[in-house]
Amino acid sequence: MTPIHLDDPNDPRLADYVALTDVELRRRVEGDRGVFIVEGALAIERLVQSSYAVRSVLTNRRAFERLRDVLADVDAPVYVVADDVMRATVGFDLHR
Repeated sequence: MTPIHLDDPNDPRLADYVALTDVELRRRVEGDRGVFIVEGALAIERLVQSSYAVRSVLTNRRAFERLRDVLADVDAPVYVVADDVMRATVGFDLHR
């Protein structure tokens, strides 16, 4: 796994993470795309250890350092962004 550092909240690779505060939009995105979104370091750790395929990971720099070993063998993009890009993308401080 090589982290992908992004600095633009409008980057199309972040589309799955846009406007997570809108519950209806989130449910529609999850249902339409056949995915579910997990939040927080512990949930990411459990997802990686599960039988589910990881589509992608979005994390801030601080959380990435904590999760680096957990994500080492993930065969999916791992996007690392600054806190302001995270807020602009998802609509709140995801890794409080």
